[in-house]
Amino acid sequence: MILFRLTGYCRNIFLIVLVGLFVGCASVQPLPPSATPAERQTYLASQIDHLLDSKLSSSEPGISVMIFKNGKPLYSRGRGMADINRWTPITTDTSFAIASISKPITAVAVMQLVERRRLSLDDSVLKWHPELPASWRGITIHHLLSHQSGIPDCCSGMSLQKFRKLDGLGNQQLLKHYISDDTLLFAPGTDAQYCNSNYLLLAEIIGKVSGKSYADYLQENIFIPLGMQSTYVFGHDSIIGTSAALNYGRTNKIFGITIAWTGAVGVYSSVSDLSAFTTALLTGRLVSSDTLRLMTTKQSTIMIGGYQTGYGYGWEVAENSAGLSIFGHSGDEDGFVSFIRINYENGNSTILLANGGKRTAHVLRDIKWVAQVAYD
Repeated sequence: MILFRLTGYCRNIFLIVLVGLFVGCASVQPLPPSATPAERQTYLASQIDHLLDSKLSSSEPGISVMIFKNGKPLYSRGRGMADINRWTPITTDTSFAIASISKPITAVAVMQLVERRRLSLDDSVLKWHPELPASWRGITIHHLLSHQSGIPDCCSGMSLQKFRKLDGLGNQQLLKHYISDDTLLFAPGTDAQYCNSNYLLLAEIIGKVSGKSYADYLQENIFIPLGMQSTYVFGHDSIIGTSAALNYGRTNKIFGITIAWTGAVGVYSSVSDLSAFTTALLTGRLVSSDTLRLMTTKQSTIMIGGYQTGYGYGWEVAENSAGLSIFGHSGDEDGFVSFIRINYENGNSTILLANGGKRTAHVLRDIKWVAQVAYD
């Protein structure tokens, strides 16, 4: 089992870039608004190369980068080490723990089942898991997807002693441990709060509806059809892939425990595989265009990192400075930091995965800024 320390699962670096709170970046040169496509391409490559080469050593933890439009790569590169002891470099095929970017994948699986009429957004959670508290009857699939359930977060605000009791627990064990207290924070649908428990429960519902494990459903309906060979679900009985990046976070004052939950987190993937996932999503290979539009339409407003952001089904949603719809997500598991941002209107997409915690976070931020300046 791989160990990492739990921080918040969604540091809202996505939102900061979204709303333009970065008024500039000292490490990045500006780009004239009148720049031609060729000049933008040159700018993108030169600026990101400079950031990677000047800010990160090739012998330390690093970053994998993929920037593309409508399936066509604009920039792709790995920098740093996936495994320092084995001297394994990071490439665009290196698998990282993508943390909360697992949520959009879970949401796609749910919406596939909705499209196949095997599940309804209006279904009560008790329809699929009658063992849940009776007071949860008013919670629907819609509420879980959009963080409007009122269920407390399974990994937020816990004491050290209580949190250590969750060490190594899988979904079913965690749910049994967790639902002993059936108190809701608010009546379903009356408020919204970012909550990992919602997606942990959705993973279990996917299993119940499909008759397969969550991991098997994703493999058969998403990963294998798209050729995502570096992508898998890490569960309580899993072994980390030999080509995966290791966690080199030195970022937290919190203890480390073994996390084996799925749905909210648990997926390992590469920037190459996530680009295939994104392209398939935008071209209707995973769900219909109408379903994607629903998923990327604001269903609720939640607070993340002290900022308000719109949330659809598995995606943070907003508009950029040009008024174009964008959606994405970020993730954070100690040293693993992940980021995906997609422009719905023109297909411009940025995917960043890192394994160095704070040592790579500032470079991640600057690369996002470059991509936004060049292609937003």
